[in-house]
Amino acid sequence: MAKITYQGEAESIQWFGVTFPKGKAVETDNEALIAKAQRNPFFKTAALVDKKTKAEIEAENRAREEAEEQRQREEEEEARRTLELNGGFGGGDDGSEPEGGEEAETSSRTRSRRS
Repeated sequence: MAKITYQGEAESIQWFGVTFPKGKAVETDNEALIAKAQRNPFFKTAALVDKKTKAEIEAENRAREEAEEQRQREEEEEARRTLELNGGFGGGDDGSEPEGGEEAETSSRTRSRRS
């Protein structure tokens, strides 16, 4: 839904079957008309957002934020469980060295130089 105001020189015009008096806003839900008016320099458009729609948007935003917070809590819990299972350190997913550590890396580097 939007309000469209004709700002041309004529006192009124008929466009898409709707009469637009000069300088007076006309409400419409015709999406094609709204899209055309937004691109026409003789028209000014303003979207209408009623209180119910605004409340619905706010509720959706709250739900989205709550879901994100829940996801973060679950990730933190999973990370805590992983640390507990690994004795508080190591395990690979936390940036620790792979099995074999530096010795394994050194021997593989040495082998590649010999090749």
